[in-house]
Amino acid sequence: MGHFYSQLCHVGGLVVLLGFAVVSAVEDPLIEALGDQDFEIRQAAAQDLVEATLETRDEVIDCLLVAEENIDPEIARRASGVLEQIFLRLEKGIGAPQTGLILKSKIVTLNKKLATRALVAGVEEGTAAAGSTLKKGDIILSVDGVLCDGEDGAAKLMEVLHKQTSDTQLLIRYARHSKNGSEEAETNLVLGTGKPIPKNFDGHRLDFDFWKSKEIARGKE
Repeated sequence: MGHFYSQLCHVGGLVVLLGFAVVSAVEDPLIEALGDQDFEIRQAAAQDLVEATLETRDEVIDCLLVAEENIDPEIARRASGVLEQIFLRLEKGIGAPQTGLILKSKIVTLNKKLATRALVAGVEEGTAAAGSTLKKGDIILSVDGVLCDGEDGAAKLMEVLHKQTSDTQLLIRYARHSKNGSEEAETNLVLGTGKPIPKNFDGHRLDFDFWKSKEIARGKE
């Protein structure tokens, strides 16, 4: 994590602006850095803001929503761009580290209700997953002790994976069905480098606008 992130965590002042109780978008060094003349400083600030959402999601998003109204048009524009990156990372998994697993949702019945679990539909060759014991047909039960259960276990798994960083080692517990029944086992999985952020955002615009409207409503609650 870059040096900007620690500064974000230690800004003490709060400000109520546009319905949000957030870290001050005027004083916050990360937000200010988005308007810096040095390209590398701007890029580092944007990256650290995206990474900060992995631990303080709501606070960072609220801060950026306020920053979109900043009197400095460059800060406002770049804050919008960082929000787009955060959306792609958290909601689409773009920029998140790669598992090498091809995952699908498998419908199961739990307590007479339909639910989903994450099914391994395939393992990509040459990836970290290929070095694990996971195989096509396995059902992932937990990641580092976090259960992938509930009504949508597949979505819960993706939420956990999208918040990880490259080279992280995860302990995966899974179930494998055979002629003798179902057996559970564990394996380690080291995450690879994430997919690059696309330059053309148009294909995600509608989904992003809907996501952003929900975040604005959450911040005003």
